[in-house]
Amino acid sequence: MVELEILKARDKTALTFLVLNLLFGIWICLATTTEQVNADIQTLWLVGLTCTLLGLNWFNRRENIEYASLAIVPIAVRLLLTNKIFTTWVNFFVTIISALYVIGVWIIVAFAEETFRATMVNVAKIKIKDAYLQDLIAVGSWIIFHFIQRSFNWLYFLWLIVAGFVLQYIMRKGGLGASILAHVVINLTA
Repeated sequence: MVELEILKARDKTALTFLVLNLLFGIWICLATTTEQVNADIQTLWLVGLTCTLLGLNWFNRRENIEYASLAIVPIAVRLLLTNKIFTTWVNFFVTIISALYVIGVWIIVAFAEETFRATMVNVAKIKIKDAYLQDLIAVGSWIIFHFIQRSFNWLYFLWLIVAGFVLQYIMRKGGLGASILAHVVINLTA
């Protein structure tokens, strides 16, 4: 019997999010085949799966889930910048199915974005030894992709800087699973 090497990963939280990403990705991609959101979800789903392969080393790091609590920093900054929090939950959580759908989407988004930044660190390591420069490249490239489908907004840009570096710090100190968990928590409060 062939054993999957990734099942030996030390970061069980990241592994759990990989499984959730697979399950929600299949479900949501099949459920939205005729909707515009399907292309976005498929893109993020494929990014997450591809970056899993390119960032496997992050799955083998020891996790420290306590760092996920730093998600409060970007949440507080968003509250200060937009003065609205939790206002859309009533609309999204009308039924259990819609709640699972929303959670699934945010897991796919968080998984794709965190594995992308982990991969960018690995790519930067090829030529750059300084961890701060690696993080700058990872966060900078992550921020750029946020403005491909939406117009530039200074408040959102400032929030992305804070969120990106907090999530990068969580990834460095707490591991990939902790940063995915923190990202999911941040997304669920949007």
